[in-house]
Amino acid sequence: MAVPFTNHLACRWHRFAPALGASSLGQSRRLLHSLSRPLANSQGADKQQFDGEVAALYQKISVSHYHPDGPWNKMVEVTKMAVAPNITNGAGGRKVRILDLATGSGEPANLIARELPEAQMFATDVSQDMVEKAKVLMQDLKTIEYRILDMQDLSSLVPVAKAAAEEHFDVVTCCYGYMFPEDKLKSLRETWRVLKPGGTLVTTYWVEMPMMKMVKQVMGDVLRASGMSQEEIDSQPPPPMNPMALSEPGLFKRMLEDVGFEASTITLQESSYPLNFTADNKTQAGIGTMMIKAKLDELVQSGKLSNAHEVANESFFRRAPNWMEKGTGGELIIEGMRFCLAVAKKPA
Repeated sequence: MAVPFTNHLACRWHRFAPALGASSLGQSRRLLHSLSRPLANSQGADKQQFDGEVAALYQKISVSHYHPDGPWNKMVEVTKMAVAPNITNGAGGRKVRILDLATGSGEPANLIARELPEAQMFATDVSQDMVEKAKVLMQDLKTIEYRILDMQDLSSLVPVAKAAAEEHFDVVTCCYGYMFPEDKLKSLRETWRVLKPGGTLVTTYWVEMPMMKMVKQVMGDVLRASGMSQEEIDSQPPPPMNPMALSEPGLFKRMLEDVGFEASTITLQESSYPLNFTADNKTQAGIGTMMIKAKLDELVQSGKLSNAHEVANESFFRRAPNWMEKGTGGELIIEGMRFCLAVAKKPA
């Protein structure tokens, strides 16, 4: 039986510079171009899909990110190393400034702020519901500023024109955030812009998610129940809220280089850890289907499948034993969630 947070998987540091053939290079350029193009039918999708019920579910599943091999503790350690010289030297008379994008329910901003009380921390998210949860988590901290903003436009923090040097950030952190904006390259360009010379980006993205393979099967069951043929199901695009959007090998490194980070400053670390869906059946089903909630709502509202959520829940519990293990307390646990920690430094 699996027990949450006990299987520590090995992690490794490596430089990632894949050799690309002509065909792969062309595909990669086309993909980079598509990532810089807003989706016509997803205006504000990242905000809408992380509000309300999904925000509450995300807060529950994200507790797993505290795992020793998960992202948050690793991001804290890298951030501490990045700002150590400035903390020691007084940062030239200014406070060290750290910006956490897509803070969700408040991490890693909370952990970083507690480790670095001398720093000024900005916790931001496009979702008001998420920011409110972050405020609750950090209500005892006085060094936090909260902002509801889209990471594609950080001009409210650092003006595009005539920004003072002290307005720029020593570190920008973003845990599982760059997969979701409509224009991913624009988000990275904004991050580059608001970093001070010599500043550091500390971010994560998913590399492998067995969970999403299960979700795809669940969505297939739902679409079949709505009358869709297998051919039509196979041709469906990824969901708008697609956590695997940056998983193609080498893609994110090329994006970082495209916005200005030098290859020699980019370091990638991969690690795996389990996600704990809790022991509550309603929460388990909610987490298992939250990535397709918008599509399920659409099927219900259009009248194509009035019981879409019920069909999805039944499919989730039927398929879960093939993908998940049950913990000693009845919690459902999925192993092998693999992510990459990317660290990049802006030239001084």
